[in-house]
Amino acid sequence: MKNYRTFIVMLVVLFTMAGIAYWDDEKTAQEKTEKKTKGLVSVFKKEDVISIQYKRTPKDGEFISVGMVKNGLEWKMLDPFAGTPADKETIDRMLNSLHTLKHSGEVAQSLDKWGQYELDKNNNHIVLEMKDGSKQTFVLGTKSPAGYNMYLGIVESKKAFFVSQTVEATTTKSVFDFRNKSIANFQVTDLIELDSYGKTDKAFKAKKNTDSTGWIIANKTHSKKADEFGIKNIAIAINNENAAEIKDKPDQKFLKAFKNGDKVSLDFTDGKNLKFHFAKIGNDYWVHAPKENIAYKLSADFDKKISKEFNDLRQKRIFEINTDAVTEVVIDSEQYTLKDKKWISKDEAFEKTFILTLLADIKYLDATHFFDKNPTLASNKPNHKLQIKTEDKTTNIHLWKIENDKDSVILWESNTDEYLRTSSSLLSSLSEPKKTDHSAKKNKDTDKL
Repeated sequence: MKNYRTFIVMLVVLFTMAGIAYWDDEKTAQEKTEKKTKGLVSVFKKEDVISIQYKRTPKDGEFISVGMVKNGLEWKMLDPFAGTPADKETIDRMLNSLHTLKHSGEVAQSLDKWGQYELDKNNNHIVLEMKDGSKQTFVLGTKSPAGYNMYLGIVESKKAFFVSQTVEATTTKSVFDFRNKSIANFQVTDLIELDSYGKTDKAFKAKKNTDSTGWIIANKTHSKKADEFGIKNIAIAINNENAAEIKDKPDQKFLKAFKNGDKVSLDFTDGKNLKFHFAKIGNDYWVHAPKENIAYKLSADFDKKISKEFNDLRQKRIFEINTDAVTEVVIDSEQYTLKDKKWISKDEAFEKTFILTLLADIKYLDATHFFDKNPTLASNKPNHKLQIKTEDKTTNIHLWKIENDKDSVILWESNTDEYLRTSSSLLSSLSEPKKTDHSAKKNKDTDKL
């Protein structure tokens, strides 16, 4: 019986201690919450906001009214431009400024006192609707004559506060500020075709291979491997651009400017197609999205990002030679043959290791410019001739030096029958490096002694 009583006492003590610990934890959590929310003009969760009604009368007297609604993680305009995307970043910044806004004191606790702070006028008026149906209405009043402060009221609590003027900067917006300024929204990885068709003489089409091994670019006369990064950079430029100005439903006079400009069509794996027409209008560069009939003013240098031609987007790697399979190299009539994994010249028994350097340079040689027409050459006779042989392929290469350009050479190769410009570094690989005559230097040093 004694043991039983002891057990009961211990159990009571244990529950009492647990209760005290729970109460202490609850009190600590409550204190933390109170400390965190102390001085806030309003307590709400940003993620609970599902709609915003914004009203303002600017100094010019033009009344502004914007309605926005949350759509998943994004926001859409309700009025004006119903259904168009809203600028999520602008909305998030405004909500964050209201969510963290602290006051330095209450100045009124009833609506009849608001007039003296001009809170009854059509100043910035922001209504936040929460997912539980409740609302928080923020009204900005006049600026304080002393210090960098102003007055702000909360309609639901009927209270007015003394707050920092920084809230005016974060909440004073135009209709344009709330609009999504992106000219497009897509996944670049889903792109499968890019068609540039605005200028007939420069038109081309780039298409991703069905086996996803790369891209092919073609115009009226040629079809080549494409520079995948160059193709995607055009799409990235379009996807990342934000408009400096937006024209909804531009008139025909404005649209005439786009008739002869660059035009780009993008196709995606899901069947979506986007078209963009570009034009220089005055000093500004614009794009028109014909499906939506919206024009966007772009950054001044945007045309440099999308005005590309066939040769700009070709793969720059010149040769497709398996250098490991090369069996013979001829340089200006001098023949070199691979024997027992060593490169030997025809009239010498010594190994010519510089051939390995030459083949490595050829393997990774890139074009710096493709010629649309055969270039004017200093002579019909090239400065150097090369021949690269494998068991199933022979590639002839001709090189011309360029007057007043030590960094480049003109190259012709037989597989494509094309002329192009490339780095002159290849010239240094055409012969053995000169050996330093150490004996001569040694004799000079001996003479000094």
